[in-house]
Amino acid sequence: MNSSIESAVGEKVRFYRITAGMKQRDLAKILGISYQQVQKYETGKDKISIGRLHNISAALDVPVMSFIDSSEVADLSHNRQTLRLMGYFSKVEDERTRQLIVDVVKVLAGEGDGKDSSDFDKETISRLVM
Repeated sequence: MNSSIESAVGEKVRFYRITAGMKQRDLAKILGISYQQVQKYETGKDKISIGRLHNISAALDVPVMSFIDSSEVADLSHNRQTLRLMGYFSKVEDERTRQLIVDVVKVLAGEGDGKDSSDFDKETISRLVM
Protein backbone atom coordinates (compact mmCIF):
# COMPACT_ATOMS: atom_id res chain seq x y z
CA MET A 1 0.00 0.00 0.00
CA ASN A 2 1.35 3.42 -0.88
CA SER A 3 0.93 6.42 1.37
CA SER A 4 0.01 9.87 0.26
CA ILE A 5 3.59 10.99 0.92
CA GLU A 6 5.12 8.42 -1.44
CA SER A 7 2.47 9.24 -4.03
CA ALA A 8 3.10 12.98 -3.76
CA VAL A 9 6.87 12.59 -4.04
CA GLY A 10 6.44 10.15 -6.94
CA GLU A 11 4.15 12.57 -8.78
CA LYS A 12 6.78 15.27 -8.41
CA VAL A 13 9.48 12.95 -9.75
CA ARG A 14 7.27 12.29 -12.76
CA PHE A 15 6.48 15.99 -13.20
CA TYR A 16 10.14 17.07 -13.12
CA ARG A 17 11.24 14.14 -15.32
CA ILE A 18 8.76 15.03 -18.03
CA THR A 19 9.53 18.72 -17.67
CA ALA A 20 13.18 17.82 -18.31
CA GLY A 21 12.13 16.00 -21.48
CA MET A 22 13.21 12.60 -20.16
CA LYS A 23 11.59 9.23 -20.55
CA GLN A 24 11.52 6.77 -17.66
CA ARG A 25 14.24 4.77 -19.42
CA ASP A 26 16.49 7.85 -19.61
CA LEU A 27 16.23 8.53 -15.90
CA ALA A 28 16.64 4.84 -15.09
CA LYS A 29 19.85 4.66 -17.11
CA ILE A 30 21.31 7.68 -15.30
CA LEU A 31 20.38 6.17 -11.93
CA GLY A 32 21.55 2.66 -12.84
CA ILE A 33 18.15 1.08 -12.19
CA SER A 34 15.36 -0.39 -14.32
CA TYR A 35 12.67 1.77 -15.85
CA GLN A 36 10.19 -0.38 -13.92
CA GLN A 37 11.78 0.84 -10.69
CA VAL A 38 11.37 4.46 -11.83
CA GLN A 39 7.74 3.62 -12.58
CA LYS A 40 7.29 2.24 -9.06
CA TYR A 41 8.80 5.40 -7.58
CA GLU A 42 6.54 7.62 -9.68
CA THR A 43 3.38 5.76 -8.75
CA GLY A 44 4.31 5.69 -5.06
CA LYS A 45 4.44 1.89 -4.95
CA ASP A 46 8.02 1.98 -3.68
CA LYS A 47 9.49 4.44 -1.20
CA ILE A 48 12.40 6.55 -2.38
CA SER A 49 15.34 6.66 0.02
CA ILE A 50 16.89 10.05 0.71
CA GLY A 51 20.05 8.93 -1.09
CA ARG A 52 18.08 7.93 -4.17
CA LEU A 53 16.09 11.17 -4.00
CA HIS A 54 19.38 13.06 -3.99
CA ASN A 55 20.48 11.16 -7.11
CA ILE A 56 17.15 11.84 -8.80
CA SER A 57 17.36 15.54 -8.00
CA ALA A 58 20.86 15.70 -9.48
CA ALA A 59 19.78 13.83 -12.62
CA LEU A 60 16.82 16.17 -13.12
CA ASP A 61 18.75 19.29 -12.02
CA VAL A 62 16.11 20.10 -9.40
CA PRO A 63 16.77 20.89 -5.71
CA VAL A 64 15.98 17.99 -3.37
CA MET A 65 13.57 20.19 -1.43
CA SER A 66 11.42 20.52 -4.56
CA PHE A 67 10.27 16.94 -4.02
CA ILE A 68 9.30 17.37 -0.39
CA ASP A 69 8.15 20.98 -0.35
CA SER A 70 4.53 21.45 0.64
CA SER A 71 3.65 23.18 -2.64
CA GLU A 72 1.82 20.89 -4.99
CA VAL A 73 2.40 20.07 -8.64
CA ALA A 74 -0.12 17.24 -8.48
CA ASP A 75 -2.76 19.17 -10.43
CA LEU A 76 -0.48 19.36 -13.44
CA SER A 77 0.84 15.84 -13.12
CA HIS A 78 -2.65 14.40 -13.51
CA ASN A 79 -3.10 15.96 -16.91
CA ARG A 80 -1.20 13.88 -19.47
CA GLN A 81 -1.63 16.48 -22.21
CA THR A 82 -0.07 19.17 -20.05
CA LEU A 83 2.87 16.93 -19.26
CA ARG A 84 3.35 16.00 -22.90
CA LEU A 85 3.18 19.65 -23.93
CA MET A 86 5.79 20.56 -21.31
CA GLY A 87 8.05 17.77 -22.51
CA TYR A 88 7.85 18.93 -26.11
CA PHE A 89 8.22 22.59 -25.14
CA SER A 90 11.41 21.84 -23.18
CA LYS A 91 12.97 20.53 -26.40
CA VAL A 92 12.44 23.79 -28.32
CA GLU A 93 15.78 25.55 -28.11
CA ASP A 94 15.16 28.78 -29.99
CA GLU A 95 14.00 31.45 -27.52
CA ARG A 96 11.97 33.39 -30.11
CA THR A 97 10.13 30.21 -31.08
CA ARG A 98 9.46 29.43 -27.41
CA GLN A 99 7.98 32.90 -26.93
CA LEU A 100 5.83 32.49 -30.04
CA ILE A 101 4.48 29.22 -28.65
CA VAL A 102 3.62 30.95 -25.37
CA ASP A 103 1.93 33.80 -27.26
CA VAL A 104 -0.10 31.37 -29.39
CA VAL A 105 -1.29 29.44 -26.34
CA LYS A 106 -2.21 32.66 -24.54
CA VAL A 107 -4.28 33.86 -27.51
CA LEU A 108 -5.99 30.48 -27.88
CA ALA A 109 -6.80 30.55 -24.17
CA GLY A 110 -8.28 34.02 -24.53
CA GLU A 111 -5.67 35.48 -22.18
CA GLY A 112 -3.46 37.52 -24.45
CA ASP A 113 -3.61 40.08 -27.19
CA GLY A 114 -0.76 38.50 -29.15
CA LYS A 115 1.53 41.46 -28.57
CA ASP A 116 3.46 40.41 -25.48
CA SER A 117 6.98 39.48 -26.53
CA SER A 118 6.92 38.22 -30.08
CA ASP A 119 6.52 40.31 -33.20
CA PHE A 120 3.25 38.62 -34.09
CA ASP A 121 -0.14 40.17 -33.61
CA LYS A 122 -3.34 38.28 -32.77
CA GLU A 123 -4.36 37.96 -36.43
CA THR A 124 -1.03 36.45 -37.42
CA ILE A 125 -1.15 34.00 -34.55
CA SER A 126 -4.72 33.08 -35.45
CA ARG A 127 -3.65 32.33 -39.03
CA LEU A 128 -0.79 30.15 -37.75
CA VAL A 129 -3.09 27.93 -35.74
CA MET A 130 -6.09 27.77 -38.08
